[in-house]
Amino acid sequence: MESPNIDIDFLAKETLALSEALKGSHGFGQTSLFDDSFTFSRVHESVEIPPVVEEQLPDISPFPISTGLVFKIDAGVSTFCVRGIVTHDINESINEVMGGNEALSRKLKIQSRSDLSNVHYFETDSIEHAEIIAEYIVNKRFPVHEEMVCNLSDPGFSWWLESNEQGLKVFFKAQSVERDEEYLRLGPIGDRGIAALKFAKCEGLLRKVFSIAEYSSTEKSFEMCPVRSGDLNYEMFRDIFEIGQFNFDFSQLDLTLEDRRLVLFLKEIAAVRGFWISVEEILQNKP
Repeated sequence: MESPNIDIDFLAKETLALSEALKGSHGFGQTSLFDDSFTFSRVHESVEIPPVVEEQLPDISPFPISTGLVFKIDAGVSTFCVRGIVTHDINESINEVMGGNEALSRKLKIQSRSDLSNVHYFETDSIEHAEIIAEYIVNKRFPVHEEMVCNLSDPGFSWWLESNEQGLKVFFKAQSVERDEEYLRLGPIGDRGIAALKFAKCEGLLRKVFSIAEYSSTEKSFEMCPVRSGDLNYEMFRDIFEIGQFNFDFSQLDLTLEDRRLVLFLKEIAAVRGFWISVEEILQNKP
C-alpha cells in the first residue's frame, strides 16, 4: 500500500493561521491551570489501613505464671512440716509435679497420686521473697498448738502482735503464758536479731509517711504509737503484720540507700507473714 502524499506547504500555512488565532484567545473557555478560580480536587479519599494485630489467645494456664512456692504440708497430731520448692514459674512447676517429676516429688514428699490433692502454691512479687520464705519456714517442723508446748523458758518460734487504739507492739518472742489469748500470733516471720536492728532504723523512713508520737525498738520488741490511729498510712503499716500485705508506694527518688534497704526488709516481713497466714488457713481447713 502506498503512503498518502502530505502537502508540507499547506500544513505550514494552517499551523501559522492557528497560531495567530491563539494569540488573542483566553483558553477557549477552558480554565487555566494558573487561574485563581481553579482548585485542586482530591482524586480519591485515602483509605486508612488498620494495623495488623496479632490474635490474642486466651490464657489457658491453670496456675499463675509467676514466682513463688509450690508446697505441701505434712501434718501430724501435734506437729507439721511445710515441704516446698522455690520456683520462677508456678504453673510450670505444678505441671511437672503432676507429670511425675521424681526430683520435685521427693522434695514435696509425694508418695502417691492421692498426695497431689494436697499440693498448694503461693505467689510472690520476686524470687527473693520466695527464697526468704523457704529459709524461715520450709522443711522446718512446728507444733500445731504452739501455745500448749511453749512456756516462758521456751518462748517458741513465733512473733506476736499487740494492737489497740493507741498503737502497736510486736514481740519477737512471747512475753506471757497467755499470749495466745492476748496477742495475735504472727508466726516465724523473721530473724529476731536482724529485726531488732532493722526496726531501730525504720523510724526515719516511717516518719516520712505518717506522724509518730512514740517509737522504740529493743532486742525483744518493737513499739509504735501514731499521732492518729486512723491514719491510712499507719493502717497500711499495720497491715504488714496483720494480713501480710505491703501496700506502700514509695518513690525511689525520695529514699536514701538505707531507706531502700529498709523497704526491702519490710516487704520480706510481709511476704513471710502472708505465707504463714496461708499455712494456718490450710491447717484449719484440714479434715
